[in-house]
Amino acid sequence: SVEIAGRMLKTGQVAGWLAEHGAGTEPLGVALKGSWGRGTGDVTAMALATAGGPAAWLNPTEPDPQDENALRTWLGDASRPKVLHDAKGPLLALDARGLEVKGLAGDTALAGYLVNPGQRGVELADLARQFLHRELGEAEEPSAATARELGIHLIAAGHHATERLGVQALAAHLAERFRLEWSYVEIENPV
Repeated sequence: SVEIAGRMLKTGQVAGWLAEHGAGTEPLGVALKGSWGRGTGDVTAMALATAGGPAAWLNPTEPDPQDENALRTWLGDASRPKVLHDAKGPLLALDARGLEVKGLAGDTALAGYLVNPGQRGVELADLARQFLHRELGEAEEPSAATARELGIHLIAAGHHATERLGVQALAAHLAERFRLEWSYVEIENPV
């Protein structure tokens, strides 16, 4: 199973997070929000994730000089492997922001195409469903924008992920708070 424990990096935390999680030889997944095309683009949000679960979100539109330098250094370090999905557009957007990426170890869209060249679109959610048997939840744009405006932490999960992971997270929280024992049993539906 894939479990991600993410947090939003505050000003001054990017260098520390990258030193702790991005300094090894294991690739970090890099996901970007923004727009790109016609040789340029713009990045409005960035998420980084390790294979082991730690993940972070950062806002590259309001960079702290130290954070931006740490990110620029890490992205430009060819010895620090990175994996992106459908990398061409995001690379253009990062380049437009003055962030050159070296050490691209993989492109999940390209890998998905190579595994199944007859498949039409190679969306990340489709690949996760096909190869990981996981649903990727993604907030609809109005929900995410409203949450940001209100300063609310939003966790978006697909229906399946919410049922499985949400129940387990709630059980763990209640067990810790009230010293309860619990177990989770996965069964096929319908029973």
